[in-house]
Amino acid sequence: LNATISENYATFTNLAGTAAIAGGVAPNGTIQIGQGFFCKIPISKMITFNNKMRVGNNSNQFFRIAPALNSVPTISSSSNSVLSVIEKHRIWLNLTSATKQFNQIAIGYMTGATTGFDVGIDGNLYSDSATSLYSLIDNQSFSIQGRILPFAASDIVRLGFKTDVRGVYSITIDHLDGLFAANQEVYLKDNLLGTFHNIKQSAYNFSSETGTFNNRFEITYNSVLNTKNLSIENAISVIKIKEKVIVKSPLEKISKVLVFDILGRKLLNLKAINKNNVEIENLSISEQTLIVKVILDNGQSFSKKIIY
Repeated sequence: LNATISENYATFTNLAGTAAIAGGVAPNGTIQIGQGFFCKIPISKMITFNNKMRVGNNSNQFFRIAPALNSVPTISSSSNSVLSVIEKHRIWLNLTSATKQFNQIAIGYMTGATTGFDVGIDGNLYSDSATSLYSLIDNQSFSIQGRILPFAASDIVRLGFKTDVRGVYSITIDHLDGLFAANQEVYLKDNLLGTFHNIKQSAYNFSSETGTFNNRFEITYNSVLNTKNLSIENAISVIKIKEKVIVKSPLEKISKVLVFDILGRKLLNLKAINKNNVEIENLSISEQTLIVKVILDNGQSFSKKIIY
């Protein structure tokens, strides 16, 4: 078979389950007889298995390490920490690349969750992959993260990203439930480019150099912030005329202009402009897609793509 063994692990907590491979299934919480798994517990504690944990089920879900199948799941919670009355609102995000790298994470708002680490709800990231997306709690990496209820649209969830391979990646929503399946919007903020993207409407494609980037992405829900900036963003234009790139911002003066190639490499950094119009000449590059980041005097920043 021309398939490789997954470098990720399927993960399950009381909040959610995540798949190990693209198109794979997530654990349903029932461990079959003979099923291998990892369980993370405090070093000073013990985990005890007894017959009271046995349940009758019709599930034939079984994970095995083999090409085109999910790998062994990790159980990032104690089996006796199940909550009785549970409210859940969840988002599953997939990271994919042109080289078929994949991992899935889940973020959810759940009864009993806090903004800190919660045993039985939050699941650490287990991955041998060179590329991963994850959420952050106190700078620790998680594939599953629970957040406090009631839900507030002002909440912000930090996401980290790491890769050993320079290239182009895509973040998409796999599926949603609760209030996110209804009218609540979900935005992916790219702090490098200063952009907001409604990820419920379409995938977010981005380029990256190698490294670990724990401050690049955030999940936000505040559409007021996005629409507040909309008229200014629409007024900004970036166009190419012959060998010139012309940047115009009629509503606010421009403080800086940065130009990146599709791999995220900085090609130009103009500072202290304090004008509404900027002309850029002699970039000395071959035809390619460029990202032009415009930072205004009021601190707002917007990014536009052009073909140079």
